[in-house]
Amino acid sequence: MRWLKYVAIALGGLLALLLVAVVALFALVDTAALKTTLSKYVADQYQRTLTLDGDLKLSLFPTLGVSVAQARLSEPGATATALKVEQARLSVDVLPLLRGQLRVGGITLDGLEATLVRKADGKTNYDDLIGGDKKQSSGAVQFDIEKIALTRSALVVRDAVSGTDLTLSQLNLSTGRVAERSPFPFDFSVQIQGKKPAIQGAFKAKGVATFDLTGRAFSLSKFETGYSGKLAARTIVFDLNAPLTADLNALLIRLPQFSGQLQVNDPSLPMKSLQMPLSGTLTADLKQQKMQGKLNTKFDETTLAAQWGVQQFSPFKFSFDINADRLNVDRYLPPPAANTPAASGAEKPIDLSALKKLNGSGTARIGQLQIKGMKASNVLLTLNANAGDVRLAPVSAQLYGGSLQATASVNAHSNRYALNQQLNNVQIGPLLRDVAKNDLLEGRAVVNANVTATGTTVSALKKALNGTASVRLNDGAIKGYDLGKTLGNARDKLNALVKGGTTNDKGGGSAQDKTQFSELSASFNIVNGVANNDDLNVKAPLFRLGGNGKIDLGESRVDYLARASIVNTLTGQGGKDKGQTRDITIPVRIVGPFDKLGWEVQWSAVGSEALKATVGTKLDEKKQELKDKARDQVKDKLKGLFSR
Repeated sequence: MRWLKYVAIALGGLLALLLVAVVALFALVDTAALKTTLSKYVADQYQRTLTLDGDLKLSLFPTLGVSVAQARLSEPGATATALKVEQARLSVDVLPLLRGQLRVGGITLDGLEATLVRKADGKTNYDDLIGGDKKQSSGAVQFDIEKIALTRSALVVRDAVSGTDLTLSQLNLSTGRVAERSPFPFDFSVQIQGKKPAIQGAFKAKGVATFDLTGRAFSLSKFETGYSGKLAARTIVFDLNAPLTADLNALLIRLPQFSGQLQVNDPSLPMKSLQMPLSGTLTADLKQQKMQGKLNTKFDETTLAAQWGVQQFSPFKFSFDINADRLNVDRYLPPPAANTPAASGAEKPIDLSALKKLNGSGTARIGQLQIKGMKASNVLLTLNANAGDVRLAPVSAQLYGGSLQATASVNAHSNRYALNQQLNNVQIGPLLRDVAKNDLLEGRAVVNANVTATGTTVSALKKALNGTASVRLNDGAIKGYDLGKTLGNARDKLNALVKGGTTNDKGGGSAQDKTQFSELSASFNIVNGVANNDDLNVKAPLFRLGGNGKIDLGESRVDYLARASIVNTLTGQGGKDKGQTRDITIPVRIVGPFDKLGWEVQWSAVGSEALKATVGTKLDEKKQELKDKARDQVKDKLKGLFSR
């Protein structure tokens, strides 16, 4: 992290000042005069105020040493404190120094408090202490530090470039002997609290480090690190074991094998708590701006293996290949927000800003998947992202006894969505219940949809939906209304209609009612969120059903006029013989919201020809009755005539 570099900068600045004090020991032994000289030197060279309130103790042989208490260093050209320390000590062996070797007996800092500020132009408040020709080194001096001890220290980081606002407290560091190409143990811990990022917790790291300044190489063995605390609204517990090697010349970092544990507690999510073991590898080539790695993890019921890579850092470009045996995404999604009417202006916009910088491609294969209630198996997802133009193509899966083939895309700059999908031989009832929480249909379905929409909210997208769709269902049912039962009363209703004594049947149906059919087909032309249909064709053993109307997806309402024609007798089906009502068309109006549809059988709208047919049947029956009666009378008279 960048702020770790600044910690080193702050400590380096203080070390530089202490080294100046050591050099001054050759000429001065009067500590009061030395304080004055040091303060004047800092003021002249750096335009800072160095205040030494405590004792200044010196040693000359066999080590050059200085210890100081209660020292403060101001910001450049200001009186505000940039750095202060309760107790500091530095000692240097004399004889190795004469041979060009810097052998430090130890560096001890207690109660160090520093403030690091980076301005919008990228400059920091310590640039004057570490930059420029005055601080350059030839690199010929070798050094050897017996130990480093940093205790009870703190660092405040404010970065106007990144917006970082962090406070590091209880900062402790201890090491063994630190020398080039010689492994040394270290132990580091710190408390972290910040507004950006929103973080509060404890970080630790320990291991054995080795560095080679000449070869500009660095390595860590027996490395352990961890964090425990809050990150945003989540509680995080993280531990990692990872040997590390770094080639600073090539800017190459390798983690040949890492392992660890991650626990996340989030009361706002269905899972509440997530635990996962982690293992894998990582290689980072910072010079070429490339990274690649492998990750294996197990959490909940999921076992996941992934290979991933970063092809460039800026603009960021990635690749991945993921395989998971099963994954329930709904466990890791927040509960759906309450529906807020778009008219109120309070509906939360869909944020696509993260997609605008997304570049890369990848494939995910999932054995069993649940997302937004939908359950699928043998899932294949292929992603391609190009600076805000994100495409899923192809997408395939097995679901609800059938299959899915689809392509989908979203453009983050124009907020445009597109979907082209084909569902084949899918059990539509369970699918609608799981995904739409809707129980309107049953049957084996073939569904095709090719739609687009542009908008910044869900409501706006529904109202901007355009395209085409078609559906064909076999051996299914429309739930909530029993048309066959209604048509069972057709004869009585039509007879009453002839006499002017019938009314339309109205109702809302019930969960137990359903209209069964052998085949249903319909196509839709969708304009601005309204799906229009004029070719409904429903085939059932007793009737045929056609119609036309619209489904308003934006308002979640239906306004449809279906036309039912009786094509067979209802005898034996719980009804009376309806031979006389065969081929009569009866209008059925279906209106209302998706979750509470209403219906009206419009008997009064039955055509006059149908009534004439019904009345004509009665007249024909009466004529036949009169003919039969007249024939019988003639027969009787003839019998009487011949009997005489």
